Order: sequence, then C-alpha cells, then structure tokens
Amino acid sequence: AQSKCCFELAHVIQIPEGEVFEDEYNFDRDLAPEITADNGFENVEAEAEVLRSKNLLNFYHIVGNENGAGVYTDDTGSDSEESSSSSDDSESDAYAYTVPQQEMINSHNEDKRCPNPRVSQAWKKLAKSSLAKPSHPLLFQNRQIIRPFESFRQKHKAVYLCKEHLYRATSNSWHKRKVLCRLNLNNPIGEGAMRRCYEIKILRKVSKTDNWCFDFYHRIKLPLQDGLPLLSKEKVEEFYRNHCGSPMPTTALTVEDFLSFFTQNKYDNRLEKLDLVFDDKKDAADCCNRVREYLKDREKFYEHWNSKALDYVAKVYKMQDRPDARNFPLLKWDTKMQEVCKELTLAYNAYNPPPPKSIDMLHMGLIELPQNRKSKGLEHHNFLQYEAFIEGDFHKWNSNTGWIDDKVIRHTPHAFSFFSFRYTGGMLMVVDIQGINNLFTDPQICTFDGKGFGRGNSGLQGMALFMNHFRYSTNPIVQYMGLKRFRLCEGEQSAPSDTEKQKFEEGMQYLRSQEWIRRSKVLALSPQADIGNIKCSYIRVGHLQVLEPPPTNDKIPRKPLPEALIHRELALLHRDNHPDVIKNRSCSPEDAISFHFWMAALGGSVKSMNDCARICKSQKPTTGHECKWYVIASSFGDRSASIKAAEIFASKGNTRFALIFYKKALTQGDRLTDDVRCLFGKICSYEIHIRIAGLLIERNADLNRDEAILHLEKAKQAAQNVKHEQIVTEIEEKIQKLRQLN
Repeated sequence: AQSKCCFELAHVIQIPEGEVFEDEYNFDRDLAPEITADNGFENVEAEAEVLRSKNLLNFYHIVGNENGAGVYTDDTGSDSEESSSSSDDSESDAYAYTVPQQEMINSHNEDKRCPNPRVSQAWKKLAKSSLAKPSHPLLFQNRQIIRPFESFRQKHKAVYLCKEHLYRATSNSWHKRKVLCRLNLNNPIGEGAMRRCYEIKILRKVSKTDNWCFDFYHRIKLPLQDGLPLLSKEKVEEFYRNHCGSPMPTTALTVEDFLSFFTQNKYDNRLEKLDLVFDDKKDAADCCNRVREYLKDREKFYEHWNSKALDYVAKVYKMQDRPDARNFPLLKWDTKMQEVCKELTLAYNAYNPPPPKSIDMLHMGLIELPQNRKSKGLEHHNFLQYEAFIEGDFHKWNSNTGWIDDKVIRHTPHAFSFFSFRYTGGMLMVVDIQGINNLFTDPQICTFDGKGFGRGNSGLQGMALFMNHFRYSTNPIVQYMGLKRFRLCEGEQSAPSDTEKQKFEEGMQYLRSQEWIRRSKVLALSPQADIGNIKCSYIRVGHLQVLEPPPTNDKIPRKPLPEALIHRELALLHRDNHPDVIKNRSCSPEDAISFHFWMAALGGSVKSMNDCARICKSQKPTTGHECKWYVIASSFGDRSASIKAAEIFASKGNTRFALIFYKKALTQGDRLTDDVRCLFGKICSYEIHIRIAGLLIERNADLNRDEAILHLEKAKQAAQNVKHEQIVTEIEEKIQKLRQLN
C-alpha cells in the first residue's frame, strides 16, 4: 500500500527542488535522507501507463498536464479528491502517510499543482525510498516488477492446512484457527545468533474467495476414488503403467497427487491418454471434464494465492536436537512478549499529552505445522513463529543489557522503553528496541522479579543498566509527556555531547511550536487518547539530603517499590565495579553507592535501610542517622535492625528503649531457627533473653528480679533446644543467684 500510494502521489504532485527534512519530529522522518530531488520522472503520462499496465492503480489513474503535474480522476473521468486530514492535525508514521486535503489538490479549477513544496518534497522522498530498495515487492527494474518470495509464485508448490495460535494480551488467553500455508524451509533468508528466518505465506478466511480456497483444498485432499469416483484402482494402475512413464505410487493417492501429473506442457496429451483408459466414451468424457474442472480450479487457487496471501517471516530456534515439547513453552513466551509489547505501543500512542511520533510493534503468532508434511527441512520442528515481512534499513536502538545507541541519536525508541517502565509502575520494561523507523519487532521484556518472558529477561540488572545509560535530561519526549524522572547520582553519567544537546533543543523547539500545538489538540480529542496521568507510587525525597532519614516513616511504602529495587541493584553494580556503570562515572563509587542505597531505602527496601545505617556508622563525624535508620527498619519488621537499635540504645545508657527493641526482636521472625542462627553467627533468641534480664537487673534489681528470672528461664529452654550445655549451666547459675537474693 505504501509503494502504490508513493508511485501515484509522486506523479500527482509537481515535485520542486527543495530541502530534505531530517528532523525526527516532522512526519517524514527517517525515510531517505540521502535522496535528492534530481531523479524525478520526466514523462508523467508514460510512467502512468506503465503503472496502469502493471495493475498497480486499481482505483485511480494519472492524467498529466503541460506542467508535468497531475490530478486524480476516477474511472469515469470525473475528478476525485483524497479526503484526509492535514499533516499538522494527524499522527503520521514512517510507514503510513496521509496527504493534507487543503495542501494538495483541493482546487482543480486553479493550476492543479501542489501549493506547498514541503508536502510534495515529502512525497517524493517516500516514493524514492520505495524505489531505492533493491528487493522491494513493487520495485521497477528495467520495466519489470521484482518481488521477494518469488519461489512462491511457482505453481504446484505444496500448501498445508495448519493451526494458527494467537495470543490476546487484553484477555490473557490463547486462540486457535485454521490457515493455509506455503513454506520454503530449504534456504533461510536470514540468520541471527539464536534463530533462523524462512519464507512463509499465510492465507486466512477473510473473503468469500478465501472460503472457496479452503473448500478446494479439502476437495483435492480427498482420496482419488472419492474425488473422481469413475477412476477405480485398476484404471489408475493401467493409466500409470501404460501412459505416464512412471511407476504407480505405493501410497494412497489423493486428487492432488493425481493432478500433479497433468503439467501444463503435457496437459492435452495426458488427457487424451486418460480417455484410452475407459471403454465407455461417456465415462471417459465425464472423467476428463471433471479433471479439466479440477485443473482450472487449481489455476484459480494458485492465482488467488499469488495475489492475496500475505508474506511473513517464520522464525525457528537453532536447537535442532530439542523436541517441540521443550521448545513450545519458549515460543509461547516469545509470542506473548511481543503481543504485550504491542499493547504497550497502543498505550504509548494514546497517552495524553500525545507523543510526537506514533509507534507500532509487529504482530507475532505461532504456526503449528502438520506432522505428515512432504516439504524438506526442519523435520523436527512442528511449531514456527511468524511475523510480517517488512523491508527497510533495520536498526537496533537499545538492548536488554543496558546498551543504548549513542551514534544515531533518536528519542522515540528510548522514550517508549522509559514509558513502559512508568506505565506499568516499574513492573516491567520493554528493551531491545529494534526495527525499521518506528515499526519495532523482536523486543525483550525485563521484569523486576526476573520471571517470565523467555531467557532474555535480564530482570533488575537489565532495567538498572538501562536507567544508568538513559538520559532523561536530553530526551524531550519523556519530559513533554510528563513522565516522572528516575533519579541518578550527580556525576553518575558523562556529560551529554554537543549533538545530543542540539537534538534536544530542536525537539523542545518543535514541541513548543504552534504546528505541534495544533496537532496535539486534535490528537488529544481522538477516542484513543484516554490515557494520561499515570497513577503509581514514586519515591518521595522532598528536601532530604543523601543518607538523611525521613522524620517519619509514613511516606515510605510498606512494600518495596520496583523502582527501589532498581536503585538497590544499581548500588550493588557500583559496589561490584560493573564495567557498564563505571565507564561513564565521574563521581566516586562511594557517592553512587550511598545515593542508590538511600533511594532504595526511601522506596521501602529494608535491606537498603540497614545498608544506609552501616554507611552512616562509618562516616566521620557521626551524624546520628545510624540509629534512626535501624529504628525505621525495625518498624518494617526487620529483626536484625531491632537488635542493632537496642544495642545502640544500651550503649548510650537508654535501658528503656533498649528493652523495647529487644522485646520487639523476640516477636519478629527472620525465617531462621536458632540452630541456623548459631551456624551463621547471628544472635539467637536465648542471647536476647539473657540481655533483657541483664538490663532489667541493671535498671532496678528489686522491682524487676522476677521478670528477669522469667526471661532467664526462657533463655535456658531455648539453649536446651540447641543443645548448648555450657550456656545452660551458666544460665542456671544466674537464676540461682537471683533467687538467693530474693
């Protein structure tokens, strides 16, 4: 559709010399920046005749005038205008364009020329980008159409009835339907590190002709005696023996097998030989007529395939020795992942305020092949992934390991990755963005828990590395959309280059222009633009300094946020001197570690609260934040933090608060028994009881003697459970002394 529209409009509009637009925020971004305006067609009427002869213009044809321009006229000769919205009032992708009515041929009574050179220049670029690709489906080369998937135009290529498995992300359900497929599994058309790509054509039930194709497929798959009842087994054997020059097949013949012997070169000759099999001329005539009908229907069948079946790319993992029982779950995860990403692209496009460029993700499904197929290749694989066959300059913008392309600066792909993180509340992030222009494919989802979505899910580490490399400050799209910033330590990233700053200023200038304001108002009124103001929890910093605890823990979430877990992962990466985080770091590693542990603690990470307390303890002069962090972690149910807080209060002589936190530690669990705690050198419950008894005696021996004895009795029982005989003896001696004093 793009090529057809380009060929038409490139001749409809008089194309003047002009600049080539390369701004990402204009609707003609990334088409053919190197194409100039010196390759235009000279004879518009002659080129229109070529297009018409190739059956490319189904609805309109082009009438040239003395100025080299043209207008659309329908088949009756009356002028017809294309009704579409202005480029200032609609979202236009790199693969789907509309022509503004008021800027194009809206006045046939005037000069019938395009009044706006910008529009004509854009359409010329798009037309030439279609011509520039050597393998484009509608490419003219020496007045001939060159098509990919040329092998599928061969007649009698095997057709298989397959099952298509579709995943619907909105309902989280799988569906099946029957489709017709033609496969070319002998020679891969592409190969990556993990998968190979093959050609496949798929025909679905969309029109009445498609339904007829399915019916004809079932008819030719019938046994020969059911499809041609006049041909008995004996007559078929006689036909093969005397007239075909080939032995009789040993397998059960179908109508399709029998028709394969009537090739076009020997069509009439073999039909005449078929007449000789019958003694009755009437039966011979009936059988020959039936065969002729089959052959005509088969021509119609393959002609419909060549014109209506869609081109796809089948993807297969290179694990030839693995059975489908092990591959199928992996294929389902990949398919589910891409469909989820497609739903996220729809949410991105419908966000309010709208992004300047719409994006899309290719649909992916699964094809279950029949086990009795005759085609060679991939005999051990019965399931294939498929997606649409697209052409263009394929580019990868980021990866699931944190890499971001800094040579070709674009904002949209990385803005979508960041949007997916904010839109899902940090539960997942779409990375590994790659494709052609703004049409993406083969993404990878990273989740905060690292579960699901295939082997490429790098979890928190992949999300943390992306955040470490993503520049929020130089991406105008995420700022315009109002997405909350992910805070990084000052000096954690290198300074942006001059090119990045220039691209950022150009983007912000466009988003503040009147042109974009008019477009955004129209997009915001569309029925799809109903997503905005993402409601999810964020880490609240306020006016706090790094490592400073909040005055109260009311604003700290009770359950750690995914964003907090990413901050903790970044702190661990800095602590381990990960090469991807230290190459651009200009601050000290201690500052980066302290900052991310602090952010993780404010986001509800209890482990990070303890880390902040340990860092504060090592700082000199001491700030007193150590005890506050332990108290906050204790309020979140952390046993070790309660013990640490009690020790600090006891060292300062505050026995009242020390007793409170020791008793609190006894009620908190860490999913460990005293045996395991002793093994790892942690404080056991009997030690806490002994410390409580000592503090009670220290505070007031007369009043608290009975309570102290009670805690020592509990300590004795706990020590007996772990079979510490020496500790039990010491506790009995302390109990005996207290009772003697009493």
